[in-house]
Amino acid sequence: MGIVAIIVGALLLMSAAFYNGYPIVYSDTSTYLESGFQVKPLFDRPITYGLFILLTSPQGLSLGLVILAQSANLSLPYLSLRTAILQNLQSGFYRRHHRLPSLSSRASP
Repeated sequence: MGIVAIIVGALLLMSAAFYNGYPIVYSDTSTYLESGFQVKPLFDRPITYGLFILLTSPQGLSLGLVILAQSANLSLPYLSLRTAILQNLQSGFYRRHHRLPSLSSRASP
């Protein structure tokens, strides 16, 4: 799997932000921005996402780099999983184990 596939996947995942013209934000986005740029945990939020924002948005210039990093981080496992599933389909794994989802979804012993 190439870097081009990861980048294309990331850009596709960012399509909502492109359509919106800006990354989609929520009412608590400013809280995560504050915790990241002040590098202090707030009482009701973990600091990890704030630190991620700090690392991926140099000097707070743009949230675009934050969503690019998020999308790339999501694109890689998605593409890896997709490749694995396609390889298993071609190898006949799902034909041999087609009852597993049915069996594991039952609520009976």
